[in-house]
Amino acid sequence: MLVTNNSDLNKLSYGFGILFLMGAGIQQFLTPYFINIGMPEMGFHMLIIIYSFILLTNFFAPPVIVKYGAKQLIVLSATVYIISCSIVLIEQKCLIYIAAILFGIAGAFLWLAQNSYIIKISKPETLGKNSGFFMAIYSLGSSLASLVLGYLICFCGYQKAFSIILIISILSILLFISLTSISSVSKSHEVLQIFKMFKSKTLIICSLTSFSSYYVFGIFISKIPLHIKSILLDEKYIGILSSLFYIMPILIAGYVGKKSDTIGREAVVFIGYIVMITGLILLVFANNMYFLSFGIFTLSIAFSTLTPIIMALPGDIYSNDNLEYITGMFMLLKYLGIISGVSAGYTLHFDKLYLLSIALIFIILLLSIHGLYKGLSYAKEKIQIELLN
Repeated sequence: MLVTNNSDLNKLSYGFGILFLMGAGIQQFLTPYFINIGMPEMGFHMLIIIYSFILLTNFFAPPVIVKYGAKQLIVLSATVYIISCSIVLIEQKCLIYIAAILFGIAGAFLWLAQNSYIIKISKPETLGKNSGFFMAIYSLGSSLASLVLGYLICFCGYQKAFSIILIISILSILLFISLTSISSVSKSHEVLQIFKMFKSKTLIICSLTSFSSYYVFGIFISKIPLHIKSILLDEKYIGILSSLFYIMPILIAGYVGKKSDTIGREAVVFIGYIVMITGLILLVFANNMYFLSFGIFTLSIAFSTLTPIIMALPGDIYSNDNLEYITGMFMLLKYLGIISGVSAGYTLHFDKLYLLSIALIFIILLLSIHGLYKGLSYAKEKIQIELLN
């Protein structure tokens, strides 16, 4: 299904697909680009700055979105995204650091506004389906990014290739501008309101879905490529096997999201954790191509199962005055997960990393069963009580 009967969902999804045809592509080629221009350390520095500022900005982004609206922040953040990537082409170290900071700040607002917006344009019975559709189209753009930009770089070099894809990305702004403006249901504009969300143990348990999925993604981008190379001894297999994390959401996110509308999102969460643990166990024994490939394949299924659920869960548990703040909690845990996964990947050997991760995800599974076994309606009521205490 390439379009839905929800025009705002179509515009939002394809806008992000086009935007991240640029964003994911340039991020993928940051390191080789800076090596090419004689600044080999800059790519790593940029990624650290970007994710650090995304994380920090998430503490302050919710009240801004409440005040000015999700659509307005999507348009503004996407524009800053494109400008930041353009600055990188200037090749001045000071400006590149500024671009990384802007990119990180814009990223926090962009994804928080996107998640809030998709909840507002969805009915409760179609939230999972709509989240799955968005993830499929977004993943399509991200998966095409490396292919398109890689071809352009071979054909005309980094500068022209980046310039072409930046121009294409402007189409996303036009789609975002045409979105329907929807006012926020939240009333609080307190800058530090998100810290109050940590009062709810049940909300933290729900948010751990976001942490665990992107913890595994952090391992995927930091350690699994090295594991692939150590077993298969050829860099080309890194691209082939790594692509599963981008291709699998295109194939199953829509189905999983739609299915969660009928069987319940908590059931899909439990299944996702079990599949994730299975994939990590396979990687513990991955001393040959078959276990390694099957382990990565299984992890990509788990990641693709949980990502549309992460987007839909805030819509199941928010009340009228805290949507942006609950969504902000999920975003905070997402980036904490990425940073934790990357840090663990850089500091631990393969076996220790996978065993630690199995234990971590198993504990999160037990916490989730304890917090969600009575259903999301009960969890929603419990969250509101905990936040009021």
